[in-house]
Amino acid sequence: MGRSQRDYINPGMADLDHWSHSEWNQWRSSTGTGKCHMLQASYASLGRPIYIWIGVQQYPEDFHGGTCFHLIDEGNTWDLRKVEF
Repeated sequence: MGRSQRDYINPGMADLDHWSHSEWNQWRSSTGTGKCHMLQASYASLGRPIYIWIGVQQYPEDFHGGTCFHLIDEGNTWDLRKVEF
């Protein structure tokens, strides 16, 4: 996160985290479409893309149907997605 020299969103940390614990739980249980709506409502005003790095030891994420997510790169145990609204 910090090594990328970009602002980051991390549950419960960093200035850009606009969500409560229950909103993060809602995110994790949402479909890709729901995730896009949540991100857009909270973060579209940033005026720049958001990058999401997902590792295998994190919560499994459902990005199905989420047209705001674009796969940028992937490895055996991770993927990096760019979010654009």
